[in-house]
Amino acid sequence: MSDVMAGVAISATLIGCAIGSGIGGLIFKNIAENYDRLGELCSGIAVLVVRLVVCLLFFVWDPPCGKLLWYHYVELAAIGGTLVTVGGVDRALLKKAIEDKCQGTAAAAIRTISGIASSLILFQVSAYLSEKVFGYVPSRKSFETMDAAVKERNAEALRKSMMYIILAGTILNVFCYIALLCNIPKKVGGN
Repeated sequence: MSDVMAGVAISATLIGCAIGSGIGGLIFKNIAENYDRLGELCSGIAVLVVRLVVCLLFFVWDPPCGKLLWYHYVELAAIGGTLVTVGGVDRALLKKAIEDKCQGTAAAAIRTISGIASSLILFQVSAYLSEKVFGYVPSRKSFETMDAAVKERNAEALRKSMMYIILAGTILNVFCYIALLCNIPKKVGGN
């Protein structure tokens, strides 16, 4: 894939992020107003199912060979849209679950834990998957002088490792939402 096509792929993902955050926020707001207790969780599960389907399509369909086809753009936009839309669900759930005076502290703690976890754990998992499982070949050569076969193998190893990480995170998120859904207390007398 050329640099231009890689830039177009990133643009498609970012456009999906922008559309997903804008439209997703409006849809979630409407659902939360109409379905008092389960709206956000069910919306989050629906978005994660869409992400799960897109991840599976990334695995099933052939990767682009030089030119992105229409369905690649749809996949990239959908994955971008679901990545930011789920954040809206998480924030709405936290706002309801945490007292107002603790909102800032909770948000900071979550961001800190998330940053540390992604820096320490995600990096190691990605490196292990890329090299040990999918056959990434470390090289000190510049990209221009690297053999075409090594470039192709490394690109495929990185693609697969990132997709497995996104897939695992999506499945974990679905399980967390289902656990929350199953543990919501029943309304008793309007409380």
